[in-house]
Amino acid sequence: MLKKLFISIAITALIIPVARAATDVSGTISQNTSWTLSGSPYIVTGDVTVNSGAILSIEPGVVVKFNAGLKLNVQSGALRAIGADAQPIIFTSIKDDASDGHDSNGDGAATSPAPGDWDRVYFQDGTLDDSAVLDHVAVRYGNGARLYSSRPAFHHLAFENNNQAVIYMTADSMIRGGQNISAVSNAVNGVAVYGPLTGSNEWKRLSIPYVILHGYQVTLNNNSHLTIEPGVVVKLRRNDNKYSI
Repeated sequence: MLKKLFISIAITALIIPVARAATDVSGTISQNTSWTLSGSPYIVTGDVTVNSGAILSIEPGVVVKFNAGLKLNVQSGALRAIGADAQPIIFTSIKDDASDGHDSNGDGAATSPAPGDWDRVYFQDGTLDDSAVLDHVAVRYGNGARLYSSRPAFHHLAFENNNQAVIYMTADSMIRGGQNISAVSNAVNGVAVYGPLTGSNEWKRLSIPYVILHGYQVTLNNNSHLTIEPGVVVKLRRNDNKYSI
């Protein structure tokens, strides 16, 4: 009887999330920086901005947890988050104990994650596009990603339980790659495109649709040119009983 009781207690202890050493991050990254697996989880305690041409590299298996309303903003530089099949990189809420089995906010089971807990990952127009890569990355319980006049490469992304479209992007932005992107249980399981296009751009075939949301439109200015690859799916929501693109 005592042996059975001991085994039961031991198993219970294994499944209770526990607090562990973590790395707090905030502020501006102005030189090349690596977030390593040995430092994981990384707790975003203030907005993180990548600037001055710096590259933030994140190792496979790293978990990044955001406090409420905070973001990772690539202003002038690049984010290279390259995970692996068995070791994805995870961007998630501070309340998400299940992502790594650790109670990073130290509240036991008192809180649980929800869509919109944190802001999103931004790629601004100063992004070093050729160096910006998200590969084998999961984005959970935030608001997804946003591209402003930028062209990062996305591969093997999983968007789960985000509060808005999984990706918002201006019409002059582009997702390079884009295959094997999954979107489950988000407010909009697609890429919301908006704004004017001046010049040329291409919508690559993705594994999720492009979406033009209610109240938004894509405008092709004089002499602009938009190429849409074969197989692309574009979904439009009604705007006063009219569709606009």
